[in-house]
Amino acid sequence: MLLVRRDKTPFGVAARLIESLEQRGDRVLVRLSSGVLSAEEVLGFVPMEQPVPPGRVLRCFWPESCHGLTVADGLPVVVIDPDRPPRALVTKEEEG
Repeated sequence: MLLVRRDKTPFGVAARLIESLEQRGDRVLVRLSSGVLSAEEVLGFVPMEQPVPPGRVLRCFWPESCHGLTVADGLPVVVIDPDRPPRALVTKEEEG
């Protein structure tokens, strides 16, 4: 799993979904078959732990789609749904 950070939030992306990584200015672009994500920082690759599926409590604090939460390198990580990534990670070109 690739760990990236955006707006102080760590996100996880399954490594098998990544087509390329590209540094562009102060952003890192993560290209998936389903689109391009933009992060401020790459934290590295870590073994993928099975995420805890999103439940009612998580939905109160995280209303966007995700595969769930996991812990990686001591950080709580939102494991993204690549078909419906969080708005914080969507690049300007993908928003239009």
